Amino acid sequence: MFPGYFRDIALGLRRAASSSIISVSGLSVGISVFILIMLFVNAELRVNRSFPEYNNIYRISAGDGTGWQGTPARLGEILADKLPEVLSFVRIEPGGTNHVVKIDNVPVRTGKVTYVDSTFFSLFSLPFKYGDPLTCLTDKFSMVITESLSRKLFGNESPLGYTLKLDRRFDAKISGVIYDPGQSTHIDGDVYISFHSMADMRNWPDLYDCYTCYNYQTYLLLEEDVDPLLLTEKINDMLDDYGVANNILSLVEDEYTLTNMHDVYFGPEERPEFRKGNYLQLRILTLIGVIILFVAIINYVNLATAQAGSRLRFLALRKVIGASRRMLVSVILGEAILVSMLSLAAGLLIVEMVKPFLSSVLDNGLKINYLEDPLLLAVFICSGVLIGILSGLYPALSVTGFSITGSLTTNIKETSSGGKVRKVLTALQVFVSISLIACTLIIYRQLVFIDRAELGFDKDVLVYLPVNSEIKERKEVFREELLKQTGIENVSFSYASYRTSNERWGFEFNDNDASLHMEAVDESYLSTLGLELVSGRDFRGRQDSLTIIVNQEACRQYFGSNPEGTIIESLDGMEIIGVIKDFRFLTFDREVEPIGLMYRPGWTSLCNIRLSGEKFAGALKQIETVWSRFCTEYPFEYHFVDKLYEERYSKYRKTGRLLVFFSIVSVLIASLGIFGLASFTVSKRSREVGIRKVNGASIREVVNVLVSDINMIVLWTVLPASLVVYIIMSRWLNSFAYHTGLPFWVFPLASLLVWVIALLSTISKTVAIARTNPVEVLRSE
Repeated sequence: MFPGYFRDIALGLRRAASSSIISVSGLSVGISVFILIMLFVNAELRVNRSFPEYNNIYRISAGDGTGWQGTPARLGEILADKLPEVLSFVRIEPGGTNHVVKIDNVPVRTGKVTYVDSTFFSLFSLPFKYGDPLTCLTDKFSMVITESLSRKLFGNESPLGYTLKLDRRFDAKISGVIYDPGQSTHIDGDVYISFHSMADMRNWPDLYDCYTCYNYQTYLLLEEDVDPLLLTEKINDMLDDYGVANNILSLVEDEYTLTNMHDVYFGPEERPEFRKGNYLQLRILTLIGVIILFVAIINYVNLATAQAGSRLRFLALRKVIGASRRMLVSVILGEAILVSMLSLAAGLLIVEMVKPFLSSVLDNGLKINYLEDPLLLAVFICSGVLIGILSGLYPALSVTGFSITGSLTTNIKETSSGGKVRKVLTALQVFVSISLIACTLIIYRQLVFIDRAELGFDKDVLVYLPVNSEIKERKEVFREELLKQTGIENVSFSYASYRTSNERWGFEFNDNDASLHMEAVDESYLSTLGLELVSGRDFRGRQDSLTIIVNQEACRQYFGSNPEGTIIESLDGMEIIGVIKDFRFLTFDREVEPIGLMYRPGWTSLCNIRLSGEKFAGALKQIETVWSRFCTEYPFEYHFVDKLYEERYSKYRKTGRLLVFFSIVSVLIASLGIFGLASFTVSKRSREVGIRKVNGASIREVVNVLVSDINMIVLWTVLPASLVVYIIMSRWLNSFAYHTGLPFWVFPLASLLVWVIALLSTISKTVAIARTNPVEVLRSE
């Protein structure tokens, strides 16, 4: 029985070799794309989920959790001491990348430093290579490093117990080495150093006693089954009482919010300190993956039903000799499952070939643990069988429902229902292709808009250097030396600028609450960045220590049209001396916020350099030469501001690139299906072509008749596809505070492109049939 069954399957595939090849090609590409997308989506959804206490860890922050996520340093201690529901806490503070250690008297950058409490590795259980996760950070200036940094500094030798000179001043002892966490957690770092080291390293002795310094992220480990909403109310009530009892006004005024780990990674935040996920991107990619797989399945259904006529006599003979309908259905389903399994194997091969490229685009290591996960093989096999059943069920049922007598004695004609089904399925393919191309064009326009939009300052000619203690000690001399070099137009020192310091100061003005994003700058800041002063004056020097320059948005919200001379009593009596044109340090999905520039030359972490000329290589070399004369402990490091903004918008670029790539894939799959279907349909109409040519029809007229179906399908799908694209992309564009419009021409252009692709897919076969001698066609018929 079984040898005959498999022989029938093989015979059926051989009879329709061309359509089988097309089906395998389309399905394999569709399956590979679907697998790649699901690998990325699964990796993103599993971020932080390797932590055993994932469901019981919450971040606490002032406000609603979408703004700055900081808390005072003492907050975690107070909550753990006063509330039994809080089992433990950890404070986290990004320390930046401007740190060095000395190895063999050679300064080496550490990478990203993160200050954490000793409880960090209890809550966030990252795998250790060396050291004890429970005690590794209990001592001041103890630190844990990643395996990659360990190899960079010590080779294959264990670094436990080594004491390194950190930033020329502090003796830091290596107490642990963790395996590189990669993308498994949103909290990234190369060095994790004891939180209690920060007071000395930042020269901030009152770090723990400043209740208006919201500089630290605090995570709480809660008891199981605690209701976060009820606990939030309890926390705020307790902090009100504690603030009143200890005369800490900020604890009384602030409202705190708990955020679960899922929303920490995927939730909306203005300026996240650590890696963030993009939930909208995951939903878009998942939808695209399902659509592409759906289009590939449609291809198989279309081609299988189109081949029905050529198989009816064979199936009818099988029925005459005793085969039941169930047996015939199983043969056709067997063919579909075999095609699906072959496609799955080819798809996995494509996945392995494309994975390195896609991993680099997505900045995510995509992995398939074929041998490590015993269930994975079973999942792939079951998925292949399921796809085969889904793609073969309708053809099997439609092809086997025929009359034996009619199939053996009459010419085989396509049923009207089969033709209608194929037209509907082809229309779905065209609909998807038009929609994806239109979305791609709109996303591309928005990315171009972001690239070309005016930020309000000259990012293309700006370079910034992270400032260290050696530069701070002689920064005015350093500035003078830089200004002597060719190609350097201006130099300024500031605290944060493009990095966004999160220094948002709240105050009262005219009996209303207000807030400004504060930037600490010097008197050269405006001219270096190219900020436009629309009224008032610039800073002049030390005498301006109690003055402030605000942007136009601050005037619109708080200070009115002529704010010069206004005294802000709640900001230590600062006087507004000027107004600058609005500029953007944040991404385009945020509105320009009220900004204040205050004269604080001592608050320095960046050296901003404005370059001149068209070629910057010479200027950069001179900057490095000057740097080497001032810095013996810190390697030279510089950053172009325009590159920083490219990275800031990378998540939108990734979405755009992926959509472009997958749109092309989807259209190619649809084209394969249209080509196969057109080839079969045109072949079946060869007699009609012969009759038309005998009656005097030209090749052009015959071609027009044969491609009329695809013309009508494209025409009828333009409106619904345009409507869907309009709804989806309007919502996407509205997620940006500043965005391009939704142009009408995108819809006809996308439709025209799909029509051309479909026409090119059918035209070669159509022209070949149209050029055939009608006598030969009619004789064969």
